[in-house]
Amino acid sequence: MNCRAVRKHFVDLLDVACDTQEHEALMAHLHTCPQCTNEFAAMKRAMEGVRPKHRIGASPALMENVLKEVMESAALMDTPARTGRRTRLWLPIFAAPLAAALLLAASFGYWLIQSGGYKPLSAFNVLGRAAHAMQGLQSVHIEAQMRTIPGDNFELILLDQDMVPIELWRGFGEPPQWRVETSGRVVVCDGNTSLLWIKESNVASEAPPTAGHIGWLAPLMDVEHILDSELQLAEEQGSTVTVQEVIGPDGAPELLVSVEALAQGDYTNDWMLNKSISDSDNLRVYRLDAETLWLKGLQVYVHTDKIDVLVFETDNIEYNAEFPDTLFALELPDDVSWLDSQRRTDVPAEARNLTPEETARVFLEACSREDWDTVQVFYPVTPIPELFKKHLGGMQLVSLGTPFQSGQFPGWFVPYEIRLKNGEVKKHNLTVRNDNAAGIYQVDGGI
Repeated sequence: MNCRAVRKHFVDLLDVACDTQEHEALMAHLHTCPQCTNEFAAMKRAMEGVRPKHRIGASPALMENVLKEVMESAALMDTPARTGRRTRLWLPIFAAPLAAALLLAASFGYWLIQSGGYKPLSAFNVLGRAAHAMQGLQSVHIEAQMRTIPGDNFELILLDQDMVPIELWRGFGEPPQWRVETSGRVVVCDGNTSLLWIKESNVASEAPPTAGHIGWLAPLMDVEHILDSELQLAEEQGSTVTVQEVIGPDGAPELLVSVEALAQGDYTNDWMLNKSISDSDNLRVYRLDAETLWLKGLQVYVHTDKIDVLVFETDNIEYNAEFPDTLFALELPDDVSWLDSQRRTDVPAEARNLTPEETARVFLEACSREDWDTVQVFYPVTPIPELFKKHLGGMQLVSLGTPFQSGQFPGWFVPYEIRLKNGEVKKHNLTVRNDNAAGIYQVDGGI
């Protein structure tokens, strides 16, 4: 059994009447897969939190009964007189999506009973729906808009920029595949590696699927676990999850899940404040289909002192469409440069003990001399792109400021002022970090 198949049957491991051969196959996988073992253990802990005082042995017809109740509840949810009702959830951490659905249902059902007039959504209702949703999901295609720069990383948001189109595709086969693209940048994952291409600078990077190429958009690539991911973040980051039951624009019942989150990190220097979702006080509003729990829409707002700014919004979400095989492959130009911060370990001895400010000075002065061999030590892109050389070659370093840290960035920002060869003066912050194989400060951005 693979991981996806095993996770679909987590609930069977809690059924005392589970088929012996199936139980042995599931347990055999858990013994060899730490990730599934951890997720199943988290689910069991969540179940313990809502376990009745008297043990209930589930019958072999458990799923049939669950889905029957789901259909009955779905029929009642067609009642036109429904109005929005809210409940605020403070939930323990857990990783398994079925556990998330179960614990949400426990709180959600209580809220409906107190509101009166409707049949409560029992834990097994939502549990059954989540299991059904995961079994039926084959692919998702999301068209959206994001307030950013088309060629910059997918983590960056800029409140004063226009919205730019962004598309996401995900296939839920084995192995899972995905693609995220704007007009200036594309990253594809064939299930084994993720391949990034920055179009204008013609720079590519190859890394494991979880390397972070798509930043905060990663949960949308795992749309079946969005609710679980948000509940886990609520525990880790202290965000507040609010659930409201509404009738959607198409007349179908929806769950409106709102997440109020505070900026993470230290903003003594506020350079990184509001530069990404996690670096901002933000509101994430998810519209989920009340029966399948599939995502129907998402809006993300950043709270500022003056106004709330919409920074991300889905335009269309399509499920179970067929994708061409070529969608998850990427043909790169022959002259592409490669970004790999872990590539080089044989650096000169004099580079090993430089401070962030010294690194910035050596790097910028090397650009001024067009000494690309020295630049290569501190800039992990090989070969140095021609666009880079044309932009920074021959420039003059005017001044450097005091390095500072901001937000969650693991390195340093070094203020600088330079005069380009064409006479243009540029002031910005060079980003340097030393979490690489060589253990030296390398330039990560800001140029």
